[in-house]
Amino acid sequence: MRSVVRDTPPECPRFRSPDEPSVGLSVEVHVPVVRPFRALRYSPEAVTDLASVVAPPYDVIGPDEHLRLLARDPRNAVRLDLPTAEPGDADPDERYRRAARLLAAWRGDGTLRRDSRPAVYVVADSYRLPGG
Repeated sequence: MRSVVRDTPPECPRFRSPDEPSVGLSVEVHVPVVRPFRALRYSPEAVTDLASVVAPPYDVIGPDEHLRLLARDPRNAVRLDLPTAEPGDADPDERYRRAARLLAAWRGDGTLRRDSRPAVYVVADSYRLPGG
């Protein structure tokens, strides 16, 4: 977050930097800083149907849906976001180490690629509130 100071009254909005002299009453406003970055995305050559590899957030996936997502495509994101514990795992965290190795493998074999240039990515989401 970046801070800017806004002079009042509100009918005369003017933003100034915090080191600029204050005129009258001032209010500090926090403004998010948006910076471009190089996303890691599925390669279109490796994955032609994004619907087969995307998954909901891990905290809303139930056991039945988890199995369906695993069966949908061997490169489904659920393998990284909600890795399965396997018999013989000596440590409960082994599934996360396995997911880290899988991520490295997907990056190495071209399943996932980093974009060549930084960009700002627009995301739109829609949902219904419970009872709505």
